[in-house]
Amino acid sequence: MNRQSFALIFFFSLYTLAAPRAFAAAADKQLELNGKSVTFQYVVGDLLVSRDCGGPGATCQALQKARIATTRGIESIGGAEPGSLICRKLGGKFLIARDKNKNEYSFCVFEDGSMTSNATLYSEALRNDTERRKQAR
Repeated sequence: MNRQSFALIFFFSLYTLAAPRAFAAAADKQLELNGKSVTFQYVVGDLLVSRDCGGPGATCQALQKARIATTRGIESIGGAEPGSLICRKLGGKFLIARDKNKNEYSFCVFEDGSMTSNATLYSEALRNDTERRKQAR
């Protein structure tokens, strides 16, 4: 890995660990996705998912896939967002949503329609990888 690739991955890691906390100011986040208003909420710590996915005992794909997300095999080439690469690896589709101030957020949409933020999906993958390393010791 060259210095430029390392710097890019390091930057995304720092950004991703901080990004979920930027959302945390509001319990629910109302965003516009393809002209439709969608509400997102935090579940399982910092994981931001579509509201219909976050109830007690939820079994939506966004939560299921987040539990198995990993950064293994993900190589961010050309500035691609690691969360969107993980999304694709998990079988999701990348979409952009906007808030009322026209700020853009990237999301992963799964076959069942459940969604999760790519930034928080990446953060969850890093957390999963750390837990797996601890368990392997």
